[in-house]
Amino acid sequence: TNITTAYKKDSGDIIVATTVTANPGINATTMVNRIVAVHAYSTIAGNILIGDVDGNKITLTVPASGTADVYLGEVGLKCTGNVSITTPATGSVTLILG
Repeated sequence: TNITTAYKKDSGDIIVATTVTANPGINATTMVNRIVAVHAYSTIAGNILIGDVDGNKITLTVPASGTADVYLGEVGLKCTGNVSITTPATGSVTLILG
């Protein structure tokens, strides 16, 4: 399998999409990722939001100085374009992509 990870501290884009063009000027498609698992950490209690061009896809509640680990299954959650995160105060997210 092609398992990769993406890590981001604090809020912002965790994955920046690229455009793949089979034939220049024709059939341009934006990169698609499938999130199969998430590891999140936050220094204060709050919600961590993960979204793509269509809006928020995942909301995780994390306790103060705690973590949240979520396995989404083999098929994963499809995300198109840039994937961004929002963390409360200082937090970090690791996405496992497959």
